[in-house]
Amino acid sequence: MFCRPCNQPIEQIMRILPILAMLAVGSVAVAQQDIEIYPGQTSFTSRGNVGSGTGEVHQGFHAGYWRSIGDDGSACTINQWFGVIQDQNAATQENYYLVWRRGDDTNGPGITSADVISRVGPYNSPAGTGTAAWIVTSAVLTPPVTLPDCQENPVSGYKGMFSIGMEFTAAPLWTADGVSLHTSFGSSTTPHQYSHGAQEDHAWMYLGPPATAMAHPSDLRSWRLGQKVSQGALQMCNGVAAAANDRCGMGGLFPLNGPGTEFSARARYPIGLSGGTSLLWVSVNRLLPIIGGFKLFPGTARLHLTGPVLYQLSSASINSSGNFSQANHALASPLPGLGVFTAYFQAVGFNTSQIVMTNTTSTTFQ
Repeated sequence: MFCRPCNQPIEQIMRILPILAMLAVGSVAVAQQDIEIYPGQTSFTSRGNVGSGTGEVHQGFHAGYWRSIGDDGSACTINQWFGVIQDQNAATQENYYLVWRRGDDTNGPGITSADVISRVGPYNSPAGTGTAAWIVTSAVLTPPVTLPDCQENPVSGYKGMFSIGMEFTAAPLWTADGVSLHTSFGSSTTPHQYSHGAQEDHAWMYLGPPATAMAHPSDLRSWRLGQKVSQGALQMCNGVAAAANDRCGMGGLFPLNGPGTEFSARARYPIGLSGGTSLLWVSVNRLLPIIGGFKLFPGTARLHLTGPVLYQLSSASINSSGNFSQANHALASPLPGLGVFTAYFQAVGFNTSQIVMTNTTSTTFQ
């Protein structure tokens, strides 16, 4: 047990359990592309510093690193959520909610009711026996979650930081009973994120209501909460070479260079693009002098990369992968000595009948 910061309740770190089952919360009827900040390894399960009380834990999608998630050319929408939860006593079902909030990169998700983009639930943890963990996936959300300020706008500026969070109801018997969320460390003691020492902290939490401010939990973690979009989904990945395309955690945004690590991009597209081609672009700038970005093709996301130099970095085949298609772009890590710099990435997938853009994402190298 430890406490960071020490004016918060002590966090109870619980041993993770193997995943018992993959369960749908409602009927899942549509193939969607996943976006989840997950390095392929889970460190523990936790309620943050919420403990037995009420509060929320959030995974931030910071505006400095994510733009146009779920962009179809006119709006940015989230169609489903998924995550990995654990119940210390599955014989007693627990309630929880999913909450999306707007905010800013410095202070995190806003804590007022006006900052809530969407709140869905309550959901019940599955019934079972003993301590159990599950991968849960929601039904298609009706209406979908519409993200505000998801486009570049050189007039008003970009205000598109948002977060996805789990709202915990009270668990008076915690740690003997209560629902929690799996999470992955990014600290030097348990380097599951494959990230360098200048990694920012994009995980958040608050206790309450009432709440006074968002705070970071310990260990530069990421929470096991993801989102599904109908458009393309691009993530940068970093990890051991044998499974680098499955390690798309904070190391994809702040990659650790060194022996045995591999930097790559993973682009996921609708299943209809299987057999097509994925192009990965990189730029040192991201703000187009066009309000809302530039449409390459009607019905697609906007291009948000611009000069002074815009490179086509990689081309890869799009292959079928279950209910979606995927292209893996293997990339070389930058050479040492270049200093700290940020690069901006976006991908487009196409075949003879359609074209699909992805979100943009950024990587800060050190």
